[in-house]
Amino acid sequence: MTVLDLAISRLHSRLFQRLPPVPQTYPHQLEVERKFTPTKASIAHLRKNNGTPPFASHVYLGRTVIKEFYLNSACGSLFRNGIYIRVRNGLFEAKIRKGGDYINSTFLELQGRSEIMKLVADAHLQPGDLQPHGWMRTLREEWRVDGFNVAVDGTLFGDWKECRPTYPQRPHVVGEVELCQNAELGGHKNAGKEMDERIEGFMGRYRWAFPSSGGKVKGKLTAWDSWERADNSKTMPHASV
Repeated sequence: MTVLDLAISRLHSRLFQRLPPVPQTYPHQLEVERKFTPTKASIAHLRKNNGTPPFASHVYLGRTVIKEFYLNSACGSLFRNGIYIRVRNGLFEAKIRKGGDYINSTFLELQGRSEIMKLVADAHLQPGDLQPHGWMRTLREEWRVDGFNVAVDGTLFGDWKECRPTYPQRPHVVGEVELCQNAELGGHKNAGKEMDERIEGFMGRYRWAFPSSGGKVKGKLTAWDSWERADNSKTMPHASV
């Protein structure tokens, strides 16, 4: 059994026994997102839609628990090339960076084990070359606002072998605004630029919900790396949701 198979087996046995069967393949999606650092005040305003001006439409989508780990090659080549493979709630997913940076990003998104194994083969790797990278449990709160997807994540980190957070620990909190479209429509570069401009304008109009972070927004993978390098018994210096 490979390390990958062992990791999947542990996740399924501990976390996903009650999940229904999932399809093996999904349509490819073009996803554009911008991250932001929420505050307690901005989250409260977002929940109530009581900023100035208020959102024209505001639909609360509820809370979801996400349990996941990422996979990288032993030499780190996948992450270096902007390829992020993960197992999220028992489902294989991959995001391939098509533009932007760690904060403002354009991705081609794939789902399903067969799609991910094709991607691994295209990268001249074997499934046995993949190594688990971290483990995360996230409480995600989501909204559909003026046609945009908005999420605020509070994430705890742990070792994939244990499949549970390390305590004591406070959540790493980060938000994102996202737009998606079917990737089969093509024109990734132009479409991604136009979608990013729409997100930028939206966040600028409702700045009360998306406070400026001064360029210090930290995504979950970056935060996990910081947590791993630090003394894991110490509390992460981030506000809780």
